Amino acid sequence: MRMEPAAPGLFQRHRRTFMSIRESINSSAVVGGGIAMLLIAIAVGIAYPYFHQPSILSHIGAAFFSDDDGQTYYRDSIYKFAPYDHGGKTAVMAMVYSDGMQNFVGYLMRFTPEAKQRLEDEYAKVQNGSETLDQFNTVLGSPAIHLNGTEEKLPGAGNQWVLRSMRPDPKVISPDKSPCWVVTP
Repeated sequence: MRMEPAAPGLFQRHRRTFMSIRESINSSAVVGGGIAMLLIAIAVGIAYPYFHQPSILSHIGAAFFSDDDGQTYYRDSIYKFAPYDHGGKTAVMAMVYSDGMQNFVGYLMRFTPEAKQRLEDEYAKVQNGSETLDQFNTVLGSPAIHLNGTEEKLPGAGNQWVLRSMRPDPKVISPDKSPCWVVTP
């Protein structure tokens, strides 16, 4: 019984294709170098967005603030408890977002008078050495401050501040309705 050779299988066809690519690379340094550069460019293009955005570690203790109802924003110390006086204007925290094309203020935040006083008192303990910054940050992140001591509003919404506990996850939409994400200071 005589068997005819089978048609080349998928593995054999891919092996031939791989070999011809490999032979092309080996036969010409220009082709090999060009392919290597192309692969590097693709890798950089994929990695760039992940490393391009400012690192939170580059500005530890920083936050964005606005003194014009979110029209503009600036970076300052997170240990300036909003609202505070900024050159004769009232500054509040600004949650800045990006849609990849532009940055914009998604919403504004400030502390209630009671929460602000508590944070100022606790931070004074850090400055005089009777409390650590970790202990202070625990207070700053506590539900009493984070949810019940923080108010937020949308830019341009007048004086319509709402406790964060009433709207703990604000829905931010970019000006052109495209997906967006938080920008770190």
